[in-house]
Amino acid sequence: MAGPRDVHVNVFIYSIEPLKFDVQPVSSGLPTGPDGEIQFKNNKHDGFNIHFDLKDPPENYVFLGGSHLNETVWSLLGKKCPTSAAADIFTPKRVANNGKTLVVYNKNPGPAPGQGRFSYTLRLTNDGGTTYLPLDPGGDNMNGPIEFESAWSYAAVGVGSAFATAAVFAIAVSLAGFDLICPARF
Repeated sequence: MAGPRDVHVNVFIYSIEPLKFDVQPVSSGLPTGPDGEIQFKNNKHDGFNIHFDLKDPPENYVFLGGSHLNETVWSLLGKKCPTSAAADIFTPKRVANNGKTLVVYNKNPGPAPGQGRFSYTLRLTNDGGTTYLPLDPGGDNMNGPIEFESAWSYAAVGVGSAFATAAVFAIAVSLAGFDLICPARF
């Protein structure tokens, strides 16, 4: 298995009150789901090193490193937003770029379909860690390869699909012969 994939996610804060923000993956291979959650498919890598890059944060908001590193991101399996320090999914590694980049590790363990949905909160501050601005997007650890293992996999899927199609067609023709369905629909 290859080492962790390095990926980048841009973090935009449009307003503080009311809080409006967005996280946008910029690395290829990081799709988003129907609710905007980032989907992590590691393609045989040992997880991800995710670089959350703040883009022009208002009011001097930053990620704090050092003794505050564990306060920069909280993560939990499931859809419930974390309300205290937790590292089920993301482990903070370091803060770089004068507090504008947070690097976290996402192990993304297990075979496909992976761990599934999770919640996380990015926590920024502009007062040295006295108060935090919580940003709470969601994610999905889908894990596993994103393509089939071999040509034999394609052949097995193709043959299985052909048998299923033939069986459905044979049943439909048989039922049409008994006038149980309308043959004009074929």
